[in-house]
Amino acid sequence: MTGPFEEPIAEPSAEVLRDLHRRMVRIRLFEEAAGRLFEQARIPGFIHLYVGQEAVAAGVCSALGEGDQISSTHRGHGHLVARGGDLNQMMAELMGKSTGYCNGKGGSMHICDLDLNMLGANGIVGGGVPIAVGAGFANRYLSLIHISEPTRQERISECGVGGVKKKGGGGGGGGGGGG
Repeated sequence: MTGPFEEPIAEPSAEVLRDLHRRMVRIRLFEEAAGRLFEQARIPGFIHLYVGQEAVAAGVCSALGEGDQISSTHRGHGHLVARGGDLNQMMAELMGKSTGYCNGKGGSMHICDLDLNMLGANGIVGGGVPIAVGAGFANRYLSLIHISEPTRQERISECGVGGVKKKGGGGGGGGGGGG
């Protein structure tokens, strides 16, 4: 018996597997370091670690193109690491330092990097959805994207972290693109 989501999936190449592994390891190492600093009271406020979810961010972000935008959840560190965020700048943000992504004012749950099209994490459960919808509307309104019927993988990716496919983006990991 086959259902609508049981289509054959191509095996990823060795290069793709190495890239996914590298992203997952970077996320885990960053999160473990952040956890240790939080336990030592060196990170103000609170943090929600991404430990155990590394494959989600690695997989989704590997399928996004350079111009694709994403919003995140209250556990946004993993998405920014997988997107290629600067680990020193991220840690500075978590520690409340002015050299952080948001000058140390956003902290763990509001970290973002607009240069990487990471629209930010959000401390409100489900808060990334309206941000992604707003970004999608703005892109459509400004004619920056071409809306087409998404592929199965794009629907899955975009549901995961609220991605917005921008014109010419295309998925580096086989996610297709809105070009």
